[in-house]
Amino acid sequence: MKKPKFKIIQGPAAHERTLEFPMPRGARDGRIKSGLQYHYFGGTEEEWRHKTRGAGGWRDRDWQRKKAYEAEGLAAAALRVKTDEGWRVDVAPYSWEHTCQVVARVLTSTRVQNRFGYIPKVTIHTGAGRRVARGGRVGSTPWLCLPVWSRTDLVILHEIAHVLTPLWEPHGRLWARTYLELVKWELGADKHKILKEAFRTKRVKFNRRRVAKSDGFFLAE
Repeated sequence: MKKPKFKIIQGPAAHERTLEFPMPRGARDGRIKSGLQYHYFGGTEEEWRHKTRGAGGWRDRDWQRKKAYEAEGLAAAALRVKTDEGWRVDVAPYSWEHTCQVVARVLTSTRVQNRFGYIPKVTIHTGAGRRVARGGRVGSTPWLCLPVWSRTDLVILHEIAHVLTPLWEPHGRLWARTYLELVKWELGADKHKILKEAFRTKRVKFNRRRVAKSDGFFLAE
């Protein structure tokens, strides 16, 4: 597999490193948009967004976080079982250097850039002094926190999915759909199927909501 091109520089904080990626030819000639572009898989933000009514009116919440974690645990267990049958699955955490290569490979892949745009840099926290893996943005810069235990394929893709989706629904439908797409592209159709079945077992939603249309029809679930 071809190694991605990137440069590592000191990040804003002591335990952070920033990966800078060269501009692809597609971004220079306009075929690839520059900057993060949210992708709604043929739908609209309204069709993906989940809100709940609270004391302050309608608000966003992390409504299926527990289900998503449980589904991910099922998928990881299934992949470990498959290892005994001949599949090669990296269960042990990657080194810091290899983790940076995985992040760079995903964000500079043709599929990700065609769908989500050219992302010039991402900041990664080494996880020193922290136990929770996180993904999102600090200002306009994508940001990841990857402690040693989290440097595996599924967790890295889980956090990158947070980077590529809006902040208004951390483990919602759009995040789950993006996560599934990343697993399919990076790990293959077999592992994508295992994660998808785990989502269905734990009832993790990954399709657009049913939204009433003016002509009386609804989107298929």
